[in-house]
Amino acid sequence: MKKLTATAALLLFGAALCLADQWTGWITDQKCATSGRFTGAEHRKCVEGGQPVVFVNDADKKVYTISDPDKVKEHIGEKVTVQGTAKENTLEVESVTAAQSSGQ
Repeated sequence: MKKLTATAALLLFGAALCLADQWTGWITDQKCATSGRFTGAEHRKCVEGGQPVVFVNDADKKVYTISDPDKVKEHIGEKVTVQGTAKENTLEVESVTAAQSSGQ
């Protein structure tokens, strides 16, 4: 019975990963996202000062609030590729990796 339960849990987890989407963009703060500046060390200072952490989609420049900022804090001010699920204007990040640098 334990094997069956573990197998079912693994299949559900795998199915959830299949439903996740992937985007390339920037992890930044809300204020800088609206001004069009996405990269640089100053974004960390803005987050430390209380600005929400957001993801800016490279394709359409849509801004998503990050549901769990701790998952992306190492990448603030960087271009990244994220795997996750978007729910309205919030992004639930499952994984994040640095993208190859190509400017803004």
